Amino acid sequence: MSGHTPGPWKLDIFDGGINVDGERPIALMLGLAEEGLANARLIAAAPELLEALKRYVEHDDTAYDPAENFWRQIKDEALAAIAKAEGK
Repeated sequence: MSGHTPGPWKLDIFDGGINVDGERPIALMLGLAEEGLANARLIAAAPELLEALKRYVEHDDTAYDPAENFWRQIKDEALAAIAKAEGK
């Protein structure tokens, strides 16, 4: 796939950008008003969202077992990524 910078990415409001490891900038955000801040949160959550989606679509659901913990883990990962994107 792509050669993007691996996550996790962190929104750093004081530096006005999104960083990896608290030091390498991924993106600089201008005008962090309400909408800009929401956009920055979504960008910062992108690696986690991508990983949760990849795990979901790559799983062999023909072998679905309701007792399997996989679906709970995927849901938890997705919920965490959504919460990060929404700033919760």
